Amino acid sequence: MNGYDTYEEKVKENINRKISKSSYSSYLKSLANHLSSLSDNSIYHYIDIVNEFLTESSKQPEELSLEDYDSFMVKKSKFVASHQVLAYHALSHFSEYMFASGKASKNWMLFVKRPKSKDSRKTIERRDNGYLNEEQIKEFLNNVRNGCGTDKQKARQKEWRERDICLMLIALTTGLRRAALYKLDIDDIDLVKGTITVVDKGDKIQEYNIPSAIVDDICKWLKKRERVAKDGELALFVSNRGTRMTSEAIYACVKKYGATIEGKQISPHKLRASYATALYEKTH
Repeated sequence: MNGYDTYEEKVKENINRKISKSSYSSYLKSLANHLSSLSDNSIYHYIDIVNEFLTESSKQPEELSLEDYDSFMVKKSKFVASHQVLAYHALSHFSEYMFASGKASKNWMLFVKRPKSKDSRKTIERRDNGYLNEEQIKEFLNNVRNGCGTDKQKARQKEWRERDICLMLIALTTGLRRAALYKLDIDDIDLVKGTITVVDKGDKIQEYNIPSAIVDDICKWLKKRERVAKDGELALFVSNRGTRMTSEAIYACVKKYGATIEGKQISPHKLRASYATALYEKTH
């Protein structure tokens, strides 16, 4: 099985997992069948948005009205144009399915205004400043691997290079929040399965895949960590005291390596935004 086939299988698994965990699983399963002519990526994103829509409505799908569809799209108007259009298509397919199957008296999305497909200049400028592009990510990682600043600063950074490389690569390849990075324990890393288990916002437990390209860097830090962490310390990322790195220390660590990137105030949130942007571009 090649890499593409493996990826497709994972997408299918994610679709089934999303459906099985939803309170509206029977509807989502029928919708997925209705969308069978589309790519698995499209089906996953449509299912995800429709599940969000149904959950927020707190209604049985048969009880949904034009106002419900319209209100959801108004809420989405705060997002970038591409996400608005994605939400519009997702709800359009769902509304079409509900009408075609006799579960709704009308195809309500026919009466909902289609969002613009292009963002305003102001939105584009704000978004571009909100994440790192490919060249900026390369510069950022080069700073982490080789150090930046004065010779004295580079010398201090070298002492913690394995930790910082591991931290930044996990942040960039998983899109974890700063709070989730702070809470990571060594037991959350499973290199055999290739996963990271995380307690995320709202105490949700989520599992992220570890890209094979960063496994060696994680192993290097784990080996170094054995020497610098205090006995009994569970945290994945520790400070020079051998105890868990604080959330503030993680923020400062990210900021110092982004200091050379012109026009950007680099923070963990920007790394997360860079991950989300890259993910969206790969799947659309």
